[in-house]
Amino acid sequence: SYPELNHSMDTVLGNATYVDQALGIILYKNHLIIPKGELRVYDLRKAKQMYHRILNHKSYGITTGSLSQLIILTNDKTYRKKKTSFPINNVGKETDDLLQPFFYTVSQEFPDILLGVTNKKQRPF
Repeated sequence: SYPELNHSMDTVLGNATYVDQALGIILYKNHLIIPKGELRVYDLRKAKQMYHRILNHKSYGITTGSLSQLIILTNDKTYRKKKTSFPINNVGKETDDLLQPFFYTVSQEFPDILLGVTNKKQRPF
């Protein structure tokens, strides 16, 4: 949808609003781009809420690994599904701290997106 890019990831990286190579997150115009594994793109104009989720894998009560995801919720019925998860690089305990500049940028560019979890018992939609 951006012909000026000529299918070049270098052009995306050079012109992106936000890039975090450590976490694997790119913000380009209205889109969140996650190049981890397969290239995944989400139109943030459709998003209503976004938060970070950590999945811990345990074996015999001991955490053996962690996965991080960005969760995006929408109530737009024309767009995919209500809840979409994007795997991002987990860099340990610092992952949440490293996400704060990203969330700040999202809050500035997309002020209508609710950041964080409101109440786990209450479903947003």
